[in-house]
Amino acid sequence: MNNIKKLRNLKGITSKELSEKTGIPYDTLKNYEYNRREPSGKYLVALEKYFNKTGEYILGISNEEYQSSAHYDKETMDAVDESWIPLFSTITSSLKTNDPLTQKLFFNIMVELKAILTSSYMTNYQKSESISLLHDIVTGLLLSIDRAVVHVDDSPIDKDRIANYKQQRVKEYSQLLDTFFNNFNS
Repeated sequence: MNNIKKLRNLKGITSKELSEKTGIPYDTLKNYEYNRREPSGKYLVALEKYFNKTGEYILGISNEEYQSSAHYDKETMDAVDESWIPLFSTITSSLKTNDPLTQKLFFNIMVELKAILTSSYMTNYQKSESISLLHDIVTGLLLSIDRAVVHVDDSPIDKDRIANYKQQRVKEYSQLLDTFFNNFNS
């Protein structure tokens, strides 16, 4: 017997809502819930992502709810743990050379990250998705700026163009971050 109905009930949503959130047709989902059929690979992945549980747990094959990952490998985690203090020491030193607005913005981002990571009303999946979205926004900003620098030569006009481009990108990504954090806080 699978755990789909149990997980859906724990989320407090209807079959129709789960169908809409996962893209699984309603009739197909009902067949899964009543064990008349097993989810296809595509739909099982959708359920895994939505519930943040392993496929084996969803199917009732295992009691192991969460996916083990390379990120939980002790050796990897030890290396990550050893990197935190030097990483934040470097960031702190670098921030001291930046203007007060940059320092304030960085501080605000750290406060929001803390809020996400310590949230008691978000699931681990929601926390992971939030951090992933934030990562994509920041990475997109950096790649965008790097592309501008690579595609111009070193003349003064191009330096001005790069500076303007960076300001424009930072403004756009700041708006994205504001939208992200406003959605998170609502």
